[in-house]
Amino acid sequence: MKNILVALSLLALPFFFVHCSDKAAPVETFNTPEVSSLPDVGGLPPGVMMLKTYGVGSNMENAKHEAVKNAVRAIIFKGVPGSSVRTALVPKPDMHKLFFEKFFAPDGAYKNYVSEVTVEPEGTTSLKHGKKQACMRVSVNYKALIKYLEDEKIIAKMGI
Repeated sequence: MKNILVALSLLALPFFFVHCSDKAAPVETFNTPEVSSLPDVGGLPPGVMMLKTYGVGSNMENAKHEAVKNAVRAIIFKGVPGSSVRTALVPKPDMHKLFFEKFFAPDGAYKNYVSEVTVEPEGTTSLKHGKKQACMRVSVNYKALIKYLEDEKIIAKMGI
């Protein structure tokens, strides 16, 4: 019986070490929900794109702020299909974790690249556990954002 317990312990040991590794958990700051590009029907300035995005928060104001952040996050970390930025500008955000935590802080520089924010027709909804969700239309100056990331040496010069 003792030999069986020792054998089982030895078999379980590798699983223990795998689950206790030093791998960092994904940073929630960089989690980006689905964001879609909207057609330019109002004559947006060059270098600006209009996005439809969602945000979730403890109240509606927080949900709206998250929606705006998610629009900028999508451009940086995922790219937006059907837009001028189809692929991620920064595919490995953990390499610049501190920069992006500061960038997306409540008073962060991400706000400098957002020029118009409106609630979409489907608007706002209440979710489980008291959370709120906002559906927003957000215009982002992606050319200025790219230039800023180049100047900060987060991405290589793209010549856009």
